[in-house]
Amino acid sequence: MSVFLSWKSACICSHVPVLLTLVSAACIAASRTDAPPIGDENEIRFSLSAGVRPAREHAESLRVFTGYEAKPGECGNVVLGPLPEGEYTGEEAWRALVGRVCRLDDRLDAKSGKIQTFANMHECTCSFGFPPYTPVEPRSLQVTSSPLPMLGESIPSKVVVIHRRNIEETGAASVPDLLRYVSQTAFHRGSGFRGSGAQFAELRGLGAEYTLVLVNGRRTFGTASDLTTSAFDLSAIPISAVKRVEISMDANSLLHGMDAIGGVVNLVLNDSVEGDATVRHDYLAGGGSQTHASLSGGKRGDRGRMAVYFDYQHWNELLGRERNRWSNQDFARFGGRDYRSRFAYPANVTSLNGEDLPGLGSSIAVAAVDPDTGLFDFRPREENRTSLRAFQSIVPEGYRATLWANGSLNLGRAVAKLELLASERENELQLKPATSPGYIWGPNHPENPFDVPVRVEASFSGLPASRQQYTTNSVRAVGEIAGPLGDWDYTAFVVYSNEEAEARMRNVPDEVALADGLMGDDPSEALSLYSTIRLTTFPPDLFVNPPAARYDTSATHFQGSLRGSLLELPAGQLIAHLGAEYRDERMNFDTSIRGAQRDVRSAFAHVSLPLVDPSMHVKGAYDLRLLMGARSDHYDDVGTVTKKQLGMAWRMTEALTLHVATSQSFRPPSLVDLYFPRVSMTTELFDPKRSETAPVELMTGGNPQLRPSTGRSTSLGLSFQSRSGLSSSAEYWRIRVRDHIKLLAPMTLLAHEDGALFGRIARAAPTEEDLAAGRPGRLTRVDNSRANVGGAFAEGVDLGAEIPIETQIGTFTPRVAVTLTDRFEYGDLPTATVQMENRVGVASEYGTIPAQRGVFSVTYDGRAFSASVHARVISSYRDRDYATGMPMQRRVPRSTILDLNISKAISDHLQVTLGAFNVTNREPPYAFMGGPLGFDSSQGSLEGRELYATISRKF
Repeated sequence: MSVFLSWKSACICSHVPVLLTLVSAACIAASRTDAPPIGDENEIRFSLSAGVRPAREHAESLRVFTGYEAKPGECGNVVLGPLPEGEYTGEEAWRALVGRVCRLDDRLDAKSGKIQTFANMHECTCSFGFPPYTPVEPRSLQVTSSPLPMLGESIPSKVVVIHRRNIEETGAASVPDLLRYVSQTAFHRGSGFRGSGAQFAELRGLGAEYTLVLVNGRRTFGTASDLTTSAFDLSAIPISAVKRVEISMDANSLLHGMDAIGGVVNLVLNDSVEGDATVRHDYLAGGGSQTHASLSGGKRGDRGRMAVYFDYQHWNELLGRERNRWSNQDFARFGGRDYRSRFAYPANVTSLNGEDLPGLGSSIAVAAVDPDTGLFDFRPREENRTSLRAFQSIVPEGYRATLWANGSLNLGRAVAKLELLASERENELQLKPATSPGYIWGPNHPENPFDVPVRVEASFSGLPASRQQYTTNSVRAVGEIAGPLGDWDYTAFVVYSNEEAEARMRNVPDEVALADGLMGDDPSEALSLYSTIRLTTFPPDLFVNPPAARYDTSATHFQGSLRGSLLELPAGQLIAHLGAEYRDERMNFDTSIRGAQRDVRSAFAHVSLPLVDPSMHVKGAYDLRLLMGARSDHYDDVGTVTKKQLGMAWRMTEALTLHVATSQSFRPPSLVDLYFPRVSMTTELFDPKRSETAPVELMTGGNPQLRPSTGRSTSLGLSFQSRSGLSSSAEYWRIRVRDHIKLLAPMTLLAHEDGALFGRIARAAPTEEDLAAGRPGRLTRVDNSRANVGGAFAEGVDLGAEIPIETQIGTFTPRVAVTLTDRFEYGDLPTATVQMENRVGVASEYGTIPAQRGVFSVTYDGRAFSASVHARVISSYRDRDYATGMPMQRRVPRSTILDLNISKAISDHLQVTLGAFNVTNREPPYAFMGGPLGFDSSQGSLEGRELYATISRKF
């Protein structure tokens, strides 16, 4: 079968329908070459179609059959296709193939004054022989160099690229959900895990604070709705606006900052002017459904373009009572504990003095509803228990509205660009109902049948439950200008970011009012105990509305850089990238508390040194280059830190490439870590040294004496791309983090007092009685403010492979991505000497690190429809006892989640997609580590099967 169809008389292949574009295994830099010749309008047209093949094979077939000289250059290994059957000139066929993976723009060439076709490097991985054009924004994740050059020129380690077509195949409804399909995402937290609804990128399991998130190649800043995490909330970006996601797992960033200890995630947003309207609905049994609508459009002119996107998403609440795991917290059925509460409905009553309750012959009794009268009937010697998680949200209620606008304007040889991203988000989480932990049911209460005071343990499920609400408003504006400066390219931009968050509680019970209402001395203010089973009237002052807490973060970021050739070497040009930047970061913890501010001044230099070029015909070295650079950051509150990076990209053959990289990194303490106000409070703590509970002064807050966390990462990878379309890769990675910053737990401090950090625990001088008993003096103060403790060491291997398989009925593409984590040693104990625990394959409250995590998929592209099946698999791991914190011999079984997506084009402009997450409706396995949750929330969710339907129309 021919690789490329000839004109009509030579057509020997059947039509191959639309196929998903494959991402090249290694992004290769493209040289600036002349554009392919523009064909004459009378050029012969051929009846052509094509399957999926590397670009060089398509180019050769075009040359043979049409005479058109396509020049894929170093894009030769990139897989292109299919080309729908039709009439094409040679140039039109080449542009149609390249246009599926690379945006081609016809624009005025400033030097020649003629209209030429350029490869827009904002949306291309390499230029396919067209002149590269990078006027507006970085097209790809630049980890050690400028956003202007292509990815292959800037970083030697492997980068995962998720294109728009891949995003749609997964069916992910949000960016955090999309990262579930990246095997290096060790664990995933749902939208209900945090009260704010914030979700973060946590590559390798190191923690959200160690992953740097970029939007269009420019750094983001921590969300105001979750100050202590100091990370960007991925849920703020609508997935409908995402063109591509690029992820570097194991390299920091010379361009964006050396704090990317745990990797970089770059969200490249759409700038297409094509109109699109999409409506999507997600269904979950019992609640939690989502409605998602987006509308986009724009205009392109001779000198520029403008695009506007609007996205709205609303999600309904899913309560715990709709899922068996939380509607019944008696986990004895799994061999675990009974976590149901004695604060029950109907209520438990107990006598005050231990004597029998009048008329019952027992000091305890439960209230039961008499089916005949509807009133309480009290049964002695019994106890009610209630699952309080049944009232709490699994999926919170909320919405997000986002405006994304961008435009560019040609200014002679320069291009100016503006971006605006504005978002409003609200997240509301239902908590537990009001409870009586033992309030007195007074003898004068009109419903008390005992005529004596009794103690009541009850859950007032008929009253409104407490709710936690977060409202967040954010604005991000960007201005940029870029163009040539002699033989060099310059880029200068400014980013302004501001986010305001308001957190408030609703339906907070007034404990005094509850107690008074149950006492019932004033019948008009008595609280009916029947509100444990149904809504009744209640005193108006029963609930209080605490004042809202308000937080805000803002940053202004300037950067200027130059990129160009220093000199010509035998193997090519020595490319340098030089830059400087300034950042002003601010944070307000609350309107009543003084905020914090810092200035950061930075300079960086990066060099790409070519050693071997393909034209040199060196055996065993088709192409070889070194990448090296350094960056210096001066923080006005931390000091100056300089770090270096070194890497190598060695293409041994056209198909086989070796990547080696090592880099130093650091993360300065956040403004919260340093300056969160220190407060003192009196609380009761159990003193293990004296076996007593005593009042203690507890100090908490920031710590201006913190040191930066430092890290070093090393990676060694091999990638292969065959002419048949088979691509595979293997990468060894290792990351070390020192001086982790953590808010200390008081009981952890006391449990390790003998080796605790100096000055964290204070005691009174021991009395003679204490000395005689061999115990220390009375505990007076515990300081659990933030400290540098422990660190982490992780290493493992990433494996990946994919191959397109063409058949008569369509093209099947199986893919596999597996992360094998060999070690994940982690220590966070507040001791002077670092104590590390290997967390691989052991449940952890910080997030479980499975030894193996894989994502397996098969996509199908046929004439009638396209489909995909994804399987997310994690290996089994040891459980951990929730009460003691110790690992157990018991194992949490392996988990496999299947997802399905089917899409059909109804017409040229209308497409319908149906899909399901967790097709088999698999519940997460029971885990002791989850305690009252009943499962490991880092590796599972109670949402269950989720069905969705999407209708999209282009115009």
